Amino acid sequence: LQNEMTESEADWQFVSYGNTYHAFTNPAANDIEMGTVYNHDSDMRSWTAMSNFLEEVFSNVNK
Repeated sequence: LQNEMTESEADWQFVSYGNTYHAFTNPAANDIEMGTVYNHDSDMRSWTAMSNFLEEVFSNVNK
């Protein structure tokens, strides 16, 4: 997929959070056997990344 995106000259990025399980943004997630564990640092980092993405995408909407 990375090669396909690059070859098509798409503007893309992939973000991966280390030591992070599924449902990492859900403070109620706490089941390591199910692979769902909250991670505060990854939650905050992902929130910042999403906020930055949305700001970039919508910055020219009303201009």
